Amino acid sequence: MEFTQVHYDTFKRFLATHLAREQAGGASARAGAREKLTKLNKQQFQELSTDVYDELARRSSGSNEVPYLPEREDFHPKRNQARQKLSTLQKNRFKDLASDVYYELDRRFPELKKDNNLPSFQPNEQHTIPNKLADGVAFRAPKSNTIVPEKGTLKEEIIDYTIQKPTSRPDTSNVSPKSRTQSQGSSISDFGRRYIQSVSSEGSNKDRSRDTVSSQKSNKNEGLNTASLDSLMADIGSMFDHKLQNVGEFNTNLSSQNFSSADANRGEIPDNSKFSNGNNNEKINLEIDKIKSDYEARIASLENKISELESELSEKNNNLVDNAKVRELQRKLETQIQVNQQQASKLEKLEKEFNKLNEDHQQQQEVANDVRKEATSLLEEIKLLSKRNDELLLEKEQDADQIKALKAEVEEWKGKFEKKKIELRNLK
Repeated sequence: MEFTQVHYDTFKRFLATHLAREQAGGASARAGAREKLTKLNKQQFQELSTDVYDELARRSSGSNEVPYLPEREDFHPKRNQARQKLSTLQKNRFKDLASDVYYELDRRFPELKKDNNLPSFQPNEQHTIPNKLADGVAFRAPKSNTIVPEKGTLKEEIIDYTIQKPTSRPDTSNVSPKSRTQSQGSSISDFGRRYIQSVSSEGSNKDRSRDTVSSQKSNKNEGLNTASLDSLMADIGSMFDHKLQNVGEFNTNLSSQNFSSADANRGEIPDNSKFSNGNNNEKINLEIDKIKSDYEARIASLENKISELESELSEKNNNLVDNAKVRELQRKLETQIQVNQQQASKLEKLEKEFNKLNEDHQQQQEVANDVRKEATSLLEEIKLLSKRNDELLLEKEQDADQIKALKAEVEEWKGKFEKKKIELRNLK
C-alpha cells in the first residue's frame, strides 16, 4: 500500500496542470484506454504503475546520461524491453499514460484520495467482469464486435504459434525451469512483439503517405478508433486462451506419460518410481506457475502497448480531422487565390484603360493650355487695339474740332478777303 501512495502523490503533482485542463474540458477522450486498465489484475497493474513511476523519475532527474530505464535481472526480458520503450514516448503521450495510471490508482484505492476534487474514472459495468480461463489465469473476455482494419493500416502476419504435443516423455532433467518457460513462451512473445512492430511500422508508413490518401480514408479511419484496438486485444486474448489450453494438454500428457512409465517400472524399483513421479509432478506444477506468471507479465506488457497504440490511433484520428479542416481551408484558399487572380487581371486591365485615359486627358489638358494661352494673348491684343482705337477716336474728335475751327477761320478770312477786295475796287 505504501508504493501506491507514493505513486499516487507523485503522479498527482506531475499531472496537476494536465488533470486540471482535462477536467475543464469535460468528458475525457482517454476513456477507452483507461477502461483497459480496469482489466489488469493487481500484479499487472502494480508492474505498470511501477514502470511509469520509474520512467517519470528518470525524466524528472534531467540527466541525459541514462537515455532509458536500465535493465533489471529480476524482471522478464519483455518487461525490460517495455520499460525501455517508455523513453520513446513524447511528453504529451507520456502524460496521457501517467494520467491513465493515476485515475486507475484513484479507482482501485479510493483511500488514497485525500483532498482531490478530480473525478475518478468509472468503467462501464459490462467490462468489469474478467473471464476465467480453465487453468485459473484471469484474462479479459474477448469482444465479439471484431472490426477488420482497413487494408494497409495493419500488416497481416501469419505466425505459427502452436505447441506440438510430445509423442514420448521428454527428458527435462538437464533443462532449467527458466529456460523451459522461456522456450515454451517464446512463440507467443515473438508474436506479440512482431505484431506490435508490424502495427508501428505500418503506422509510420501511413504517416508518410497520409497527405496523399487521407482524403479517401478519413471517413473509414473514424471507425477504427477504439473498436479496432479492442478487437486486437480480443484476438490476442483468444490466442492466449488457446495457448494456455495447449500448455494444459501438454502437462496432462506429460503427467500421464510419467505415471505410465512409473507403472511399467514399478516392479523393478518401486520406491524410486514414487519419488521420481512426485518430483516430476512438483517440477511440472512449478513450471506451470512460472508459465502463468510469465504469461501474466506478457499480457500486461501487451495491454500496455495496446493502450499506447490506442492513444496513438486516437491522436492520428484527431490529426485526420485537423488535416480535413486544413484541406478545406486550403481549398477555400485556392478558390480565393483564383478569385484574386481574376480580380488582379481585371484590375490590370482597368489600370491600362486608366493610363490610356490619363494620357488622353493630359493631351487634352495641353491643348486646353495652348488654347488658353492663345486666348490670353488675343485678349491682350484686343485690349491694346481697343486702347489704340480709343486714342484714334480721341484724335479724330480733336482733328474734327480743329477742322471745324480751321473752316471757321477760313470763312472768316474769306469774309475779310471779300471786304478787302471790295475796298480795293472802290479805291480804283
